[in-house]
Amino acid sequence: MSFIIYELSKRQDIQQSLYEEIISIVGPDPSAEITHGHLHAMIYLEAVLKDSSRLLCVVPGIERIASSDVEFNLHAMIYLEAVLKESLRLLCVVPGIERIASSDVEFNGILYPKGTRFMFNIAAIHKSKLYFSNPEKFDPDRFMPDNGYGDQKNAFIPFSVGPRDCIGNIDIKILAQT
Repeated sequence: MSFIIYELSKRQDIQQSLYEEIISIVGPDPSAEITHGHLHAMIYLEAVLKDSSRLLCVVPGIERIASSDVEFNLHAMIYLEAVLKESLRLLCVVPGIERIASSDVEFNGILYPKGTRFMFNIAAIHKSKLYFSNPEKFDPDRFMPDNGYGDQKNAFIPFSVGPRDCIGNIDIKILAQT
C-alpha cells in the first residue's frame, strides 16, 4: 500500500482524478459513511491500484478497526481494481514460477523430456514492451475498460495462472479493496 501512496504522491493528476471520483460517489462530507456500493462504483481507483501493482509487486494490505458492519460492493470499484492491478503488475508478489513437465513436451522443434523444469519470469513479463505500452510507468488507466492502450491484459498474471493458481489471488483482492 505504501508503494501506491508513493506513486500517487508523484502524480497530482491521478490524485485529482481519484479525489473527483470519490467526491462524485460518496459526496463532499468527510464524515459520510462509505458503503460497499460506493467502493464498487470507484472505477478509477481500481485502475490506479492495478497500475501501481504492475510497477512494484508487493502484497498490499490495510489494517483498520471497524466500529460497525460495513457493506461493500467490490465489483463496482473498477478504478480501485485498476490501481490494485497496476500495483501488482509493477511489484510482483510472485516474481517467477516453476513448472515440471509431467510428460515429454515438444516446443519449437525441441524435445523436453518428462521432469524438465521450466521457469517463467512473471516480473519480466509484466514489464515487457511486448505486452504493455510504457511498461515502467505507473498508469492504472491501462486496466480500465476500453482504454485504447492495446496492452495484452492476459499477460497480467501476478499470482500465476491455471489450475495451480495461488489462492492468495482472491484473498489479496478482497483485502486490498476493503
